[in-house]
Amino acid sequence: MKRARVWVGLSLQTVLALNATSVLAEESLALAPATPVRSSDPESEPPAPVTTVGPGPAFEPETAAPELQPPAASPPAQRPERRFKRWTPEEIARVRAALARQRKDLQAEVKYTPGDAHAHFTLALEVSAIARDDEGWRRFERGKLSPRFGLSVAYDLVPLHEQLTLLVELGAGLENDKSYDLLGLGTSAEISSQTLHAGLGLRWDALSWLSPHVRAWGGASLFQLDVSGTNQEFDTGYATSVFGALGAGFLLHTPPRLFESNTGKLAALQLGLLAEVGYALRTDIDFRLRTQPDSRRIEVIDASLGSLSLTGWYLRFAVVLRF
Repeated sequence: MKRARVWVGLSLQTVLALNATSVLAEESLALAPATPVRSSDPESEPPAPVTTVGPGPAFEPETAAPELQPPAASPPAQRPERRFKRWTPEEIARVRAALARQRKDLQAEVKYTPGDAHAHFTLALEVSAIARDDEGWRRFERGKLSPRFGLSVAYDLVPLHEQLTLLVELGAGLENDKSYDLLGLGTSAEISSQTLHAGLGLRWDALSWLSPHVRAWGGASLFQLDVSGTNQEFDTGYATSVFGALGAGFLLHTPPRLFESNTGKLAALQLGLLAEVGYALRTDIDFRLRTQPDSRRIEVIDASLGSLSLTGWYLRFAVVLRF
């Protein structure tokens, strides 16, 4: 009897435990989503219907993810069209007025003062080719042209007309000629000269860059003769010559005010090239040689070499600066 009660108690506990387990299983199935059964070909089967287990919200079956397609190429970006605004006449007038005011302000800051554009002085660095027609000179020089280098300064004395000016000139020149074997083998003779001259000229300013002129001038030259290479020493021989000449030419120069500054300086500065041809009348020169006395008292020999004529044509070229 006692064993029967024990067995009945165990049986009741087992039944209660099984009932509790079934209740828990039903509640877990009701909360979990239903898992559909997929076939081997997902495209051939229709989608599974919605399934609900127990109480709770309905769950839809999973669907296959769509295939990823490559993004389509975007069209090239186009630049926006630039559109400029058309100015109205009023705006153009305002801009012009502003530019005019700015120009007046700049002119007020840097005031232009015109200077005197008349060049009063003319400075010439010149070289002349002098013709030597004398037979004795050609034997000495072995040529018909003798070079002379000089410097002259002219000043505008009186304006005779708007384009005609009387000017006065002063100048100086140097000349040197040398001959070998003239008095014997191994000998040499050298003639040098220094010249001073003065003159008057007329200049006609025909164009802003062209000025023809005529010139009457004259002066004096001092010549020296040195002989070396002989068995006898000679003193230096001296001779003088005066001359008068008449020439005509032209000057090509830069226009006035080409180098002028805002303050009016350098308004008269001009650069130019001068060319002139003329004829000079000169007195002849006569050299006399005297031997140098030594410690012994001997007779001093005085010999004349003859006269040389210097009259002839000349060509004159110069680089000119006017200011």
